[in-house]
Amino acid sequence: MKTKLEWEPLEVRRKISRVTIFHQALQGSLAIPMQKVLRPTQRSSRHVKYTQIQANKNCYKYSYIPKTLVDWNSIPKHITSIEDKDKFKAAVIQYYVNTK
Repeated sequence: MKTKLEWEPLEVRRKISRVTIFHQALQGSLAIPMQKVLRPTQRSSRHVKYTQIQANKNCYKYSYIPKTLVDWNSIPKHITSIEDKDKFKAAVIQYYVNTK
């Protein structure tokens, strides 16, 4: 059925959703206080990569922010620098579809 509907695997759809919500939070569209939790890496740029959060327990390691940071840091800079949420989501979908 999934093939007939041409859906992406659930793991990819969840990753796209997590990264899109993360982008909206960074843009200030959502009331998630990301700046209190995130630490940019030492490199200075407009859309930076963030330092991974070290977790000792799997329940925290696989929670939203630590897991999404791994995904966010793997996305190319030309995609993370997109400010429009619809264009960003389209670019992320294209990126994950092409990197299967």
